[in-house]
Amino acid sequence: MSSVNSYDANAARQIASPQGERPMYTNRLVVSYASRKIQILANEELGCVSVSGDFDVSPFTINAGDRIGFKSVFAGDVRMGPREYAVFTKDGRLTASQRNTLHFAEVATLIRSHRFRTGEALHFYRNGLILYVRKEDLSSELVFLLLALANSMPPEDSGSAEIELPPEFSHLENLTRDWAIGDDVVRTDKIDDASESQLKEFLALVEPELGAINSYLERLGEYPPGEAVANLANLIETALEVKDALMLRSAPRHPLP
Repeated sequence: MSSVNSYDANAARQIASPQGERPMYTNRLVVSYASRKIQILANEELGCVSVSGDFDVSPFTINAGDRIGFKSVFAGDVRMGPREYAVFTKDGRLTASQRNTLHFAEVATLIRSHRFRTGEALHFYRNGLILYVRKEDLSSELVFLLLALANSMPPEDSGSAEIELPPEFSHLENLTRDWAIGDDVVRTDKIDDASESQLKEFLALVEPELGAINSYLERLGEYPPGEAVANLANLIETALEVKDALMLRSAPRHPLP
């Protein structure tokens, strides 16, 4: 458990009062279970549970649109028992994988166990699932239901993966596909294997964008969710390591005596 001060625009959907214009998560718990990272964020009113993954599904949400990772367009309603919930995608259409996901028994079980209120939502990203609820509804049962859903999701084929980015950074898609690497070891190996000219070419393309990316991430807070945001953060991390690598390669080398 740790203390945080994290703004989340998706959580802001739940707060109607003026005091809730910038809701801040103040507590964070991160655990690893069954090879997945589980993160729980909370403040006095709100809760957010995320489960990591690598899923073969285009991003979409149930009950509320996304305010961070992608442009959300109403795509229809899904019936869960006696209730209907709105579904949002980035273009207002459901893909075959999204429709299939909506019919998973684990989705129905989760939603029947937790009746969504205004602003609460279930988010599907390629890199994880996120559930927004009120703090009083947080429970181990709800966490395990979200984990069960994550375990039922088909794994992503990395060779055909679509790159998710906020709309204002869509021109960085090719750079992101090649260089936004979250795994420290894989990222270091790619940098070590690249030629000096490849590293300089990458840095020349991404360095002019770093100021805009940093400003965007700072507006979101310390632990913003979503694949699009994670891709930007990974791109920055790669750029910093590429800078260090180029400095080391250009440093004069002195032979051992």
